[in-house]
Amino acid sequence: MVLKPEGGTSFTWDPATDPATSASTFVKSSNGSLCPTPCDATSFTVTLAYQDTLGNALNSTQNTGVVVDTLTRTPQLTAPLGSTAYKSPLEVKYKIPEVPLANSVALVFTNSSGDVVYANLTDANNGDNEITLSLDIFDITASSGVRQATQSRLFDGIYSVHV
Repeated sequence: MVLKPEGGTSFTWDPATDPATSASTFVKSSNGSLCPTPCDATSFTVTLAYQDTLGNALNSTQNTGVVVDTLTRTPQLTAPLGSTAYKSPLEVKYKIPEVPLANSVALVFTNSSGDVVYANLTDANNGDNEITLSLDIFDITASSGVRQATQSRLFDGIYSVHV
């Protein structure tokens, strides 16, 4: 049998020679093209079709608007700004465009000597909203929004900050 998704490329599937099962899943992207591997945040139509062992007509069903999420979207760190001197408290602003996995949000401070301080943040971010933290650089772990840190304070120095 030849199947042709709307706007897509034809391909052949023979249930009699399918070694795994008489059912298969066919995936096409929202623009109709076949996708050998899913693309992140692409809307798919998923069609399940099979033919029984008696050779009766093929039957199928489909769901549209299926979204496959395979990538973590890039967070935005809007403060502190680079090339600027700060004192305590250090204001940190960030935005995560989707709901994060529990306990996975961390600030990473790396100084010019390569020393690293990780601050694991609380799960206050429910996705797509900006979070503002006021960090006490002399006692990071006491700062609201910080679950734990590898070091209690930041020493004088030049840091790169990543979320």
